[in-house]
Amino acid sequence: MNLDLTDAAKRDIRKIQDKNARKAIGKALDDFATDPRSTPLRKLEGYKNLWRLSLDNWRMVLLIRWSEDHAFVVCVADRKEIYQIVGRRF
Repeated sequence: MNLDLTDAAKRDIRKIQDKNARKAIGKALDDFATDPRSTPLRKLEGYKNLWRLSLDNWRMVLLIRWSEDHAFVVCVADRKEIYQIVGRRF
């Protein structure tokens, strides 16, 4: 699957101070790009094509176009604030 990060998602990742968390997020996204069906994705209720990928206390929100085999990472944040950010961006 083709995977792109939006500018907002890149900024989100740069804001994460924990280098180990950034590395783990990068690995999780690489794993998703390699085999999206084997990752623990969950559909976000109330949004048409938004999916959540969880990693410890971090959440990555992806806009997935299954028919085009393409995904965009639109948001990366701590689980406590991710849904407020998604609400503001969408």
